Amino acid sequence: MSVRQVSVANPEKNTGNIECNLLKSLAQVAHQAGGPDPHTVTNFYVSLKSKPLALVVGPRGTGKREFVRQFARLLTSDDPLRFLTVGGHAWWAAKSGNTAFFTEIQTRFIMAKALAVIEEASQPQNRNRFFILCLEQISPAELFGFFTELAEQLNSGLVNHLPMTSRIEPLLFLRNVLVIGTMDTDQFVWSDETLLSQTSVVFWPGGSTGQDIGAVPDELRIKDRERHLLRAMIRSDVAAHAKLSRVFSPDELPHQFFALLDGLLKSHNPHISEAWKRDILIYLANAWSETGEGLFAETPMANARIALDFALKQSLLLRLDDDNDIRRRPELRMLLCSALDGYERSSDFLSDVATN
Repeated sequence: MSVRQVSVANPEKNTGNIECNLLKSLAQVAHQAGGPDPHTVTNFYVSLKSKPLALVVGPRGTGKREFVRQFARLLTSDDPLRFLTVGGHAWWAAKSGNTAFFTEIQTRFIMAKALAVIEEASQPQNRNRFFILCLEQISPAELFGFFTELAEQLNSGLVNHLPMTSRIEPLLFLRNVLVIGTMDTDQFVWSDETLLSQTSVVFWPGGSTGQDIGAVPDELRIKDRERHLLRAMIRSDVAAHAKLSRVFSPDELPHQFFALLDGLLKSHNPHISEAWKRDILIYLANAWSETGEGLFAETPMANARIALDFALKQSLLLRLDDDNDIRRRPELRMLLCSALDGYERSSDFLSDVATN
């Protein structure tokens, strides 16, 4: 696979520099909190460029919530009207004596907040501004009752209803809305095709101190940042192909690699969804800035390989894990290990599946 660097067409409005500065800031504050490596931080960002919903999953006490809050503050200039955090689950109700009642109240509150954010973001004066809803410490109940429900509706670009709400008129769900959930778990096993159609599952490794990561440096508050970043987000396969044709040499797009994987998978499961290929192409396109800077690595080849590794794990292997294909079929798992040799995160994922 060979790649080429894209020339900067308009250096006065260099979206690439804006994105790179954003990532440097996020990597800095994550490092200060003892958080994960910069590639994990970049994966979080590229995942949100690719899909509007994200789940950040990992062990308790690893700084997930603090990092997501910092990201939201940075993108919204810490505007409390555009960055809302809510408890994702009424854990506190367990000892209340009326768990069902308070859990329902919490769910209604979450749904009302979500509708308010989506409606406000769709107003003409707000369409170049980010609106972010963070659901902290969700449980599997919110995963299926909120994220999967919302993801299914977003395939049409409209939100027609949410559980426990009375709104009837459909709402436009625009790219300036991001919904992020954090989930404490050592092993995420609750994905499905509907959820993954609009949701990125970002694995957050352990090792953080979980401390508050502080404020964003003022010098990184770039004028017109939101408008540029919104323009840089790629969400369609047409736009992804156009972007990748500028990045990869014409005869070196990863189609041959996809064909190899596709043949391998269909020989074991002829009914597997084709969506993983589209998701990976969109993710790869978002791994470069609008002006051609690699977001994972300066070297184009290194950037492509790291991005593909993350995309394979999140878009392909997570789907197979949901179907139990790589748990029930050791032969398929061995073939995938061979095909993905050298892709560190994907190989580790397969090894973990084999031992759990």
